[in-house]
Amino acid sequence: MKRLLSCVSVLVLLASTAVPQPTDEGLYSVRDDASGCRVLTTWQDVTSISWRGSCTEGLADGPGQIDWFVGEELAWRTFTGPGHAWRIENGQFILNVAPSDFQIRCQLEGRSYRGVTMFPTTRLRNDFFSSHDVARNVLNWGAEFAFDNCPNQQRNWGNIAVSVFDSPDASIRNPVVRGRNFPDDGVNWFAPRSEYNNAHNRSFLNMIEREAENIARERRDEEQRLQMERLRAEFERRRLQIDQRIANLLEDGEGSIQELATALLVSQLDTLALLEREFSIHGVYSDGARTTTLGDRQYYAISYRVQSLYEELGRDFQGAQGFSWSNWLDQTTNAGRGTVSITCLFEAVVNVPRSPTTVSASLVSFDGASSLVVLCES
Repeated sequence: MKRLLSCVSVLVLLASTAVPQPTDEGLYSVRDDASGCRVLTTWQDVTSISWRGSCTEGLADGPGQIDWFVGEELAWRTFTGPGHAWRIENGQFILNVAPSDFQIRCQLEGRSYRGVTMFPTTRLRNDFFSSHDVARNVLNWGAEFAFDNCPNQQRNWGNIAVSVFDSPDASIRNPVVRGRNFPDDGVNWFAPRSEYNNAHNRSFLNMIEREAENIARERRDEEQRLQMERLRAEFERRRLQIDQRIANLLEDGEGSIQELATALLVSQLDTLALLEREFSIHGVYSDGARTTTLGDRQYYAISYRVQSLYEELGRDFQGAQGFSWSNWLDQTTNAGRGTVSITCLFEAVVNVPRSPTTVSASLVSFDGASSLVVLCES
């Protein structure tokens, strides 16, 4: 009599894109990147695994949990060991259930086809048949029983319906797995019109989808955390650079207009004391000037509305990101943020520079808040 072969050595699952390295046995060796532990599978498209269990000579062994990944996406999860459908030995999957674990009975479902019910001898987990491969093997056992024991004049594989339950309670009416085979010359539970239904698989897929979403969310959160750390490090690097530029200005008595504005906001009295002596401002120029009177003298004035370097730094980081840094930036740069109005007075219009020039500056007035006037000589 023709027999159906049961797949009892390797795990077969739905898959996607990448190709692991095949072994001499025709299986594919897939590696847990964290532990280096490997499993052997026919699943060609899986790219990596996460194995929680023991490892013997580099191969997964014994009870545990395997998360299967295609790319970075969780594609499936397999539990191995007592009470589960699979056990794993030396990296290979072995079916952890046999026909003797079921009470199999013929059930007449119609005039033209045979029905078989399969009740386990002990209660099974609610994810026991989550793998289609496990369900297929058990359905095959039911079909073999129907072929040998259930009345049928034609003695073929056609019109065999198998109902599988996860409880030994024979009063339960709704099977967790059901399949009806139509081909006469063999069994194909997944062919068109096969009437295959697997409640364990549906619920397990829902769990996998939720878990995949959680893993993806955790990965996004971790990527955002690392990005924030990188931004904090870059922000701190640039802030220290500004600190050094201001320290150099106060020590050397020279700097750019923006550095002068920043120094005034950071250390007002030290900067004013520096301007009382003499200070060199780099990069002063204008295409035009206005006249103003100071005492009984007329001057040509160039005015700048200058944003401090710290304010610019905060703006750069807040504007470049998709989230608010305002609280953190406020805590780390309370001093030195803001805008200062700086007016440079020249005694003659010919002294007003038309291109960036270093000028000598001395203090004329400061309003105590954000407006500075200096007398400039080019």
